Amino acid sequence: MTDIKTSCKYCIIPKEKITTDLYYSTISKWREYVEKGNLKFIGGDSSLEMLEVSIKREDKFAYNHYFECNCGNYLRSGFSIRSSVPILEKINQLPENIASETNNQTNSIKENTKLNGIEKLKLGLLGLLISFSIIYPIYRYVMNKSVTENGLKIKSLVVGKERLKNAKSAGYSYFLTLKYKQDDGVIQKTQIGVNKDEYLYCQKGDSVPIIYDINYSKNVKLNLE
Repeated sequence: MTDIKTSCKYCIIPKEKITTDLYYSTISKWREYVEKGNLKFIGGDSSLEMLEVSIKREDKFAYNHYFECNCGNYLRSGFSIRSSVPILEKINQLPENIASETNNQTNSIKENTKLNGIEKLKLGLLGLLISFSIIYPIYRYVMNKSVTENGLKIKSLVVGKERLKNAKSAGYSYFLTLKYKQDDGVIQKTQIGVNKDEYLYCQKGDSVPIIYDINYSKNVKLNLE
C-alpha cells in the first residue's frame, strides 16, 4: 500500500469540522482545480457536473467521488443522505472497482488513439493514391505531347533492363535504361517504362531509335517503327 504523500496546496483537506456547506464549497473548489488541470476527476456515483444535483435528488443513499492530485495523492469525497457529516479525506489508493474502471478507460483511450493514428495513415495513403491516379495521367499526357512537338530523333544504347514482378510502377512493369548523346554532345542516361513487346524486342547492347524532348532531355520515348 502506498503511503499518503505530503499535501500540496490543491489537495489540502480542511482541518475544521466538515459540514455540508464546507463539503459543497470544497467540491466547488476541487471542480475548479479539475478544470485547471491541478486535479483529475477519477469517477464516482455521479458525474462531477451533476454531483450536487444528484445528491439533492437523493437518487442514492450514499455518494462517493474520487480525485487524483498532480502530486500523486488520492482524494475521496463522501456524502450520505442519512448522515449529517460529509467526508473529505485523502486515501492511500483507489477502490478496486474505481481503479479497474480507470485502467479500462486509459487502455481504451490508448487503443482508440492507436486506431485513430492508423485510420489517419490509411486515409492519407488513400488520398495520395487518389491524387496520383488523377495527376499522373495528366502528367503523362503533357510529357507525351511535349516530346511529340519538341522531339528529336536519335539513336540510343540499351544499357539495362528491369522487370518488376507482380507490381506496377506508374502503370509499367517493364523498364529499359537508355544511354544517348544529345545534339549538344552531352551524354544522358535515363530509365523509361515500356510495354511487354518493346521490352522483349530490345536487348541489352542494342542500338534503338528514340525521340527525346529538346526542352527536357530525360523525357524520352521509343521510336520503334
